Amino acid sequence: MNKKLLAVAVGATLATAPMLSAQAAKVKVYGKALVEIVSTQTDVKSLNCGSTDCVSMGDRNNRSRWGIKASQDLGNGMKVFANFEFSMRPGISGDKSSNETGEERRVMKIGLKGGFGTLTLGRDHGAYKKYGAKAWDPVSNTFLQARRAGAMSGGSFGHNSFRDDLIGYKTPKGLGGFTFEGQVRLDEASGKDGEWHAAVQWKGGPLEVVGAMNNKESSGDQNKKVAARYKAGAITVFGQYEDVEIHDTFRANNNKLATQGTGNFLMLGGSYKFGNNLLAVNWGQFKGDTGYADADHVSLSITHFLNKKTRIYAGYANVDVDGVDSADMYGAGLRFDF
Repeated sequence: MNKKLLAVAVGATLATAPMLSAQAAKVKVYGKALVEIVSTQTDVKSLNCGSTDCVSMGDRNNRSRWGIKASQDLGNGMKVFANFEFSMRPGISGDKSSNETGEERRVMKIGLKGGFGTLTLGRDHGAYKKYGAKAWDPVSNTFLQARRAGAMSGGSFGHNSFRDDLIGYKTPKGLGGFTFEGQVRLDEASGKDGEWHAAVQWKGGPLEVVGAMNNKESSGDQNKKVAARYKAGAITVFGQYEDVEIHDTFRANNNKLATQGTGNFLMLGGSYKFGNNLLAVNWGQFKGDTGYADADHVSLSITHFLNKKTRIYAGYANVDVDGVDSADMYGAGLRFDF
């Protein structure tokens, strides 16, 4: 009798194990560690070290991070997911500025995904930031990057940082190469009047085209952009044009040079891959409206991939704000994704 009961118990356990496994949440820890050694020289302004000529080691652009992704199958082709991500700064140098904290929140969101698409709630990248040149720039997240440096808009309505309290929707795959993502923030506190972000992407063979815009309801100011990328074997070229009304700053290795006003950005970039190496060049300019300074950006870099997760890179970049200041940056870095 006991043997029969034991057999039934074992059978029941084996039968329910797949169901329990299917219902268990999948949890993944991931991250990125990056350290750079950079020499930054300006013509006029003192840098965070107190001089116009500084050498820094660490992660001044705050790109190192770690995070947790979790998901669970809900059945009927639907799943729930969550993502929590925090920034970290390995090896902060002595010229620490006021915004260089050791750890701070980045993404904080939860959502549902199914045949209807993806619904998200919480703190996230704006849709304007996710698509286009920010995603294509091979030296983004380094001191060589084009965003906030004269070739691409910055700020949380541009290509930096995150937006809180977003309600987001993204279309499912299988729409003839098209993807649409939209976000709204229903915030009427302290004189605010909400905001919205939207982007559309089309991919077909070697060509990718993007259009995006956002709106700061409290002021009515908008940012708008169009971008395209083309791949031909080892060569990739891309371009992006922006019309911006939301102010931000121009920076060199996270050192503020000047205020970025309203105007237009134009950026062109190209790269050539040979073996485990990637040679890249970026050029960009900002034409400010009346009363706001123009700016130019250029960078040249070489990246060597030790494997898919590890790379070393070196290069030169210049940010020139007309009539205000010019900054030259030389340096190298090591990055490990996990």
